[in-house]
Amino acid sequence: NHGLPAAVFKSPPVPAIGKGMRVVREFRELRVEVFPILRSMGPYLAHDPVLIAKVIRLGTAFMKERKMAGCPTDMEPLYCGFLAVIDEVVLPSLSTMEGNCCMAEELWTMLKHVPYTHRYRLYAQWKNDTYSQHPILIKIKSRALDRTRYIM
Repeated sequence: NHGLPAAVFKSPPVPAIGKGMRVVREFRELRVEVFPILRSMGPYLAHDPVLIAKVIRLGTAFMKERKMAGCPTDMEPLYCGFLAVIDEVVLPSLSTMEGNCCMAEELWTMLKHVPYTHRYRLYAQWKNDTYSQHPILIKIKSRALDRTRYIM
């Protein structure tokens, strides 16, 4: 058990490329139209920091709306979708970006609306599991360890 809702680890299939995407006008459409594409991009979304900032801002708006509505159960699948995007895309992308404190601040504005138990579980997964899931993150971690050893 990861400590996060089980729905975080379930996602709809990625839409076929070239079929065109519908314009998304409501939060609930993100789960089907946008999240699968983002999750397939993983840490490579770091190449488009503007898109990451937009995703984070959407997440912030959703988290605020969810909090004001009192965490209704009909928003649970979308909440889990946002947690999955944070876990699989945003945090790994943040790791691959050269120091971007503005992006970290944007991310905090979203994460502060997430219950601390889920937030710290995301941090733990980022620290312990995420770096072994993508070759680019393995390279970044080993480079950081080499730099640390050099300085020590």
